[in-house]
This record gives sequence, structure tokens and C-alpha cells, in this order.
Amino acid sequence: MRYLAGVRTALIGKAEGLSESDARSPRTATGTNLAGLIKHCAMIEHGYLVECLGQPSPLALPCRTRASESAAGSRHRARP
Repeated sequence: MRYLAGVRTALIGKAEGLSESDARSPRTATGTNLAGLIKHCAMIEHGYLVECLGQPSPLALPCRTRASESAAGSRHRARP
């Protein structure tokens, strides 16, 4: 938990002082932005902790949709 807290603090610290527009501005060729990274990390952390506690998530996490589970399963299947 200390590691997660440290990483979370560092990531949020990078956004301090930025306007919302600056935080949402694409910073890479793929369109990644700081606000998106913060949202992604928060969702992953939430999903991980909820799963570890064996509780259902009150949030509709994109990583838990049928389409993404199906795609994830097909990536990990052994090839004939």
C-alpha cells in the first residue's frame, strides 16, 4: 500500500498547477495525457483492491466488460 500511495502522490504531483486544459492536452503521438493517466491508474487501483477484497465493484470498469474479457481470453489461449 505504501508503494501505491507513493506512486499515486508522484503522479498527482505532476498535475499540480496545471489547468484542466493542460492536463487534458495530448503529450504523446498516441494522444496520452496526464488526466487520462491519472484516471487510468485510479481505475486500475480500484479494480485491484476490490478484487483482492472479493467485493463487487460499484463502478462499471471498462476492463471488466464482456468484450474486453473476451479479447483478453483470446490473447492468452494457446495456439494450435
